[in-house]
Amino acid sequence: MPDLRIGQVVTSRAGRDAGKAFLVIGLEGDRVAIADGDLRKVESAKKKNVKHVVGHDWVEPELAARISRGDMVTNSEIRGVVEAWHRKTPGEVGEHGQRGRNRG
Repeated sequence: MPDLRIGQVVTSRAGRDAGKAFLVIGLEGDRVAIADGDLRKVESAKKKNVKHVVGHDWVEPELAARISRGDMVTNSEIRGVVEAWHRKTPGEVGEHGQRGRNRG
């Protein structure tokens, strides 16, 4: 089982969101609650099996502390973290060799 933490950036390796980046906002046994602040908002966080996400060496400590305390985190803040991760790691992609699926 991957070692995931609240506030960590992950990419999905399975499902229709494969290759898409998210922020971990909750851990529940072998499931992880993730949000990107855009299509998957904090209010409707996606719950995925930990085997279906890839953890990255990017943790946002301030948001992690606030989430752990139960303080409110906005979708805008989560979007900012995910966008910053994309800017800092332009070559890093998901298991399928892409950041998101091309639905064309």
